Amino acid sequence: MEIGAYAMRHGSTENNSTGKYRGHLPLSLTPAGIQEAMEGGRFLSRLPVKPSWIISSDLPSSKQTAAICGRILGLKLMRPLRDLRGMDIGKFAGKSKEDVQAALEECFQHPEEKCGGGDKPREFDDRCARVFQALFDAASKTGKIPLIVCHGSNCVFLAKRAGELPEGSNYQEPPIDPGGLLKINETEAVPIFKVAEDSRPIPIYPADHQAGMRVPKGGSSCASCEYLGPDYTSCTSRYFIDWNGSNILPTPADEFCSDWWEPKDNLAGGVSRRAS
Repeated sequence: MEIGAYAMRHGSTENNSTGKYRGHLPLSLTPAGIQEAMEGGRFLSRLPVKPSWIISSDLPSSKQTAAICGRILGLKLMRPLRDLRGMDIGKFAGKSKEDVQAALEECFQHPEEKCGGGDKPREFDDRCARVFQALFDAASKTGKIPLIVCHGSNCVFLAKRAGELPEGSNYQEPPIDPGGLLKINETEAVPIFKVAEDSRPIPIYPADHQAGMRVPKGGSSCASCEYLGPDYTSCTSRYFIDWNGSNILPTPADEFCSDWWEPKDNLAGGVSRRAS
């Protein structure tokens, strides 16, 4: 997959913690949200292909997350964009999921009707399409990959556009948790950090599954690993290189499971090896 940008979901706010919808409320990060933003920034700092600039929505949670990542990565922030806000859910913002979830999900099934007096789903998708395309164009023109700090509903849009989620999906159930990351381009969106539990593919392992073998797509693979090389055919983990004999993956990255990305004592076939 060619990287066009990284999309990051902002860290947790009080409403994330209490099960309330956020919408366009000006919410700040909680201490847990600050930690999540730091973890995301540190993850990015270890990738072989790092972002070169950062942009966020103009809401506090997104701007604070971007600022934390900027300090970790040593990058300046671009002017925040209102168009990177998540979906405006109007009167549902600040309400508990228990109280209004059914009504909000019903709204998502009617793309031409406003949700709680806020955005129409179709208009929200159109706004997202415009702003992300503009950022892809800027990245292509400069040759510099951005980190786009946004909101959960933006991440749902990206997953829908990539065909990972169906039309009518719940915009309030994104494929990554707070502080999580997607690797994106104009047609793909791959979760690479803090993948939401419900969005993880069901692993399909052969009965004889073991470290270092080809696996069906949809199972554990190297494609979303932080140690995948920038050419997408190699691995930068020294443990894998020592075990494999070279840094080249034996199969396509989305069809290989090495389980060798960090050291850990493991007995396999009566021989003590270093595996994860």
